[in-house]
Amino acid sequence: MAGTLQTLIFAPETAKTPSFRHRNLHFPSNRSVPGSPKDFNWAKPLSKFAADNFLPLALIGGVTLGLANPSLGCLADKYHLSKVSTFVIFIISGLTLRSGEIGAAAEAWPVGIFGLV
Repeated sequence: MAGTLQTLIFAPETAKTPSFRHRNLHFPSNRSVPGSPKDFNWAKPLSKFAADNFLPLALIGGVTLGLANPSLGCLADKYHLSKVSTFVIFIISGLTLRSGEIGAAAEAWPVGIFGLV
C-alpha cells in the first residue's frame, strides 16, 4: 500500500494533450452525415430480396433456430406448431397472389377437383 502511494506521489507528470484550439474544426461538406439516406443504399435491395424470398428465408431461419436450440423444437411439437405454420404459409402465399393469378386458378377449377380426388 505504501509503495502504491509513493508511486502516485512521485510519478512524473504525464504529457498534456493538445487543447481544442489546435485542432481543425472545419468539416468538409462533401462527407455524408451518419444516418443520412446515402448510408442506407443497401437497405432497399435487401428489403426487396427478403420480400421476394420470404418463404425460403423463413424456413432456413426456422431450421437454424431449431439447430441452435433443440428444446424450442420440442416445445413447437408440443403445441402443434407445424400444422399452424403450414396454414399460415398458405395464407401468406395466397395474400401475395396477383389478381391475374387468382383468375387463372379459378378458371382451372377442374384440375383442383382432380387434385382433391
